[in-house]
Amino acid sequence: MKYTFFNRPKSSIDMTPLMDIIFLVLIFFMVGTTFEMNRSLKMNLPETLTAEGNLSENKILLEADSEGNIAVNGQRVDLASLSEAILNLSPNETTEVYIMGDENIPYKTIVQIMDIVKILGLEQISLVTDIKKEL
Repeated sequence: MKYTFFNRPKSSIDMTPLMDIIFLVLIFFMVGTTFEMNRSLKMNLPETLTAEGNLSENKILLEADSEGNIAVNGQRVDLASLSEAILNLSPNETTEVYIMGDENIPYKTIVQIMDIVKILGLEQISLVTDIKKEL
């Protein structure tokens, strides 16, 4: 007596559409994520309509708050030792300097910081601001 075996179709779930959806969700979160700079001083940045969001890898971040505190890449310094702190980072001519100043800081302080940076030979100076949401 011969037995006949029927080939049953194997039941399986097609994972391709699920992987497509997961990939699209991953892309959505990667594009929609904003990154906050590491701030060592608490401050309110002035808002502008033309603010840009990209920072260079080869950078020096100078922060100045409304109380007169100054920080270089997160390390607090005073105005007198600012040039020494910048030189300790061994900058070169391609190093970009970003100045983050509180919106209530005296204009004189920002000018003094920019003057020190230019004396050290760093010409690529940018002022960091927040993006203004409405006109």
